[in-house]
Amino acid sequence: MGNSSAPKKISRILQSNAPRNVDELPFTSRDESGRIVWWDVVPPRTNYWEAHATLGKAYALDLLDLIDNPNKSEPLNERTFGFIAAAIAREGTNDPRTLGGAIVIGFFNCISEYLISGRTL
Repeated sequence: MGNSSAPKKISRILQSNAPRNVDELPFTSRDESGRIVWWDVVPPRTNYWEAHATLGKAYALDLLDLIDNPNKSEPLNERTFGFIAAAIAREGTNDPRTLGGAIVIGFFNCISEYLISGRTL
């Protein structure tokens, strides 16, 4: 076995408008019964895959800002990321050849980079 260690967490600079709860994430909404919809994303009308991947990265950065925000207005459920990932899987628009899939790829690429290295792309 090789010697592996968790990457050192790098401090991130939070924007002053960082999300304070899951309702402030740009990709969540509430249904008519008030339940959280964890992935409510409509791809923009542009046909540029890269623009959609960048939007996914922006969504991921908002999630990371929420996680790192010491001024959260409510505690973050430790299962939040799992709820988001499951919602994306159920959505069915995560084919990498589609624009919705580009959003998902951008989102998970950013999250993965942060988990592996402590940095964002």
